[in-house]
Amino acid sequence: MSVSHTIQPAPGPSSLPQPISSSSTASPALPASLVPQSIDKDTDLKAWLALNPSRPFPIYRLPETLILHIFSSLDLPDLASVAATGNRHLASLSMDAVLHRARLRSVGPQCISPHLKRRPNILELAKSGKMKGLNLESKIQRGCYLSSPNSVRLLENSHRVERLMIREKLNRLLSRRPTSRSGLLPLNLIDKELLFCSNILAPVLRRLKRQQAKDLLARKLRYSPGEEEDPINLHQPSHF
Repeated sequence: MSVSHTIQPAPGPSSLPQPISSSSTASPALPASLVPQSIDKDTDLKAWLALNPSRPFPIYRLPETLILHIFSSLDLPDLASVAATGNRHLASLSMDAVLHRARLRSVGPQCISPHLKRRPNILELAKSGKMKGLNLESKIQRGCYLSSPNSVRLLENSHRVERLMIREKLNRLLSRRPTSRSGLLPLNLIDKELLFCSNILAPVLRRLKRQQAKDLLARKLRYSPGEEEDPINLHQPSHF
């Protein structure tokens, strides 16, 4: 009875257990979709600067955080100019709500504080007439409450009485005005031409009358008595 024996080959170097290195225990690499976009832009910036050291880098290829940091130091007209360039990415960043909120918090106090120091108080507003009320200055000096319903009602009644007085005065003056044209002539409100012609022809007659007066004055200045006696010496000053 024969027994078959199979001879196993000796283990080669490929089949031996390999030593575990520290690099194999590291975490697996992240997929490309999970890599932050800012890292890609940082590499683009470094590659651009390496290839084009003398040319300016396009601002739209910078990381968004850096672009927003640059935009935070710009004024509103500058941001509007950036939005008008046609680049959608820069336009959306220039209208970012967080950017404008940060600008208001940083720039707002610097712009408003000088005006707040120069703003008038309540007494100055009352003296200038911008704040109205009955005996408002005395109430402010006494420290009384200004916006009570009674004070508002008194102010409205005073305005109503003032309008009534103006209306009565106008009605009284209009009732005493002359009704005919002959009554307006002694007051020098109309010309004599309006008594004998219509309102359409009156401006024409007035212009003719003024032209006649100009011609008469020019004729008198041209033929003065001194010039007739000495026509050669025209520029000699006359003594009155």
